[in-house]
Amino acid sequence: MNLMLTGNISKKFSGKGRLLALFGLLALVVGAGAVVPAETADTAATVETAETAEMKVATMTASVSEGDQQAQDNAGLPVRPAHAGVSADLFNRQSWYTPPPPAPVVRQVRQAAPAAPTAPPLPFTVMGSYEQDDETLYFLVKGDRVFDAKEGDILEGTYRVDGVSNGQLRFTYLPLDISQGLQLGDPR
Repeated sequence: MNLMLTGNISKKFSGKGRLLALFGLLALVVGAGAVVPAETADTAATVETAETAEMKVATMTASVSEGDQQAQDNAGLPVRPAHAGVSADLFNRQSWYTPPPPAPVVRQVRQAAPAAPTAPPLPFTVMGSYEQDDETLYFLVKGDRVFDAKEGDILEGTYRVDGVSNGQLRFTYLPLDISQGLQLGDPR
């Protein structure tokens, strides 16, 4: 059901129909003006009551302290206490800036002098020895490897065999030139 309203409206308001609508609208405006009251004696009475109200307010104001002056100016409304969190300016600026935390205090701690470097523990254990013609051959074990060494030999490029003293086979750790000993036999 598709209606074409534009064609029907133009037919109804053509010629006499349009004039009748305009006169009806004019009559409506004039009738509305007649309903609105014109200025009369009631207006004078209203002015007179306003003057007496002002005089009453003036006499009340004289008896009220200066702090309540604002409340009496508002047509005799009671004083309402202000809220502590509300400011007078409703649209004042508010900053969300938070200052950065203070810089940490850097304390200089006196560090002790670094400890003197030491040699690692000897990685060898003595398996035994063999003597032949003024020369002693020592059999040493490291993990699954067996070394045969005599005095003056260098093992793995880091240990030198120095000989026997006080029941110990003496080695020198070459990177730090530190002497170390390995117990030979039973210490009893």
